[in-house]
Amino acid sequence: MVAAFVRAREVFDSPPPFQNLIQMKKKPTNPFLLEARNRYFEAIGLADKSRTSKQRWMKNRKRHIVEQRAALFNAVSPFCGRADCASMFNKDHATVLHAIKSHEMYLKYSANYGQVYEQATKIVADLAKEMRVYPMGQYRHYVSSESELESLQRTLDNLQTTLDHVKDRVRKNTNPVREYRGVLSGEE
Repeated sequence: MVAAFVRAREVFDSPPPFQNLIQMKKKPTNPFLLEARNRYFEAIGLADKSRTSKQRWMKNRKRHIVEQRAALFNAVSPFCGRADCASMFNKDHATVLHAIKSHEMYLKYSANYGQVYEQATKIVADLAKEMRVYPMGQYRHYVSSESELESLQRTLDNLQTTLDHVKDRVRKNTNPVREYRGVLSGEE
């Protein structure tokens, strides 16, 4: 009977099996994101705070704190994926998506979001230049300025080749419309 009671207690005292998955969130490993977060904490006055107060700040849902997080999410989002961005504050990628969607609203209606976002953008831009981190391209892969210029140059070269072919065809057929009309009317 005692063994059954102990077993029942273990079952009821242990968290549900999915609870551990919910609590496990991706830890930030990207050095760029870690440094951006640390510099942002310095800028908003959290650098000197204890670890627990930083964790409390990360979980806080007061509007001005949510906007501070959203400002950094929006400033960093061109440089990383949504999940990596969310890992900075131990959040889910959906939080980042919501922050990005709410960006225009915050800019329009929040009294200090514009200043906070400008500050976050400056921190991220300076850090990106310092660490030579480039924004990701349209299809969410990392693109350097050099490779983007090379791609544009190839596109220009292809367009120039196409233009040259069209000019050659026009020179060979001095007036293709007149020749086409002559074929249709039976005049050759």
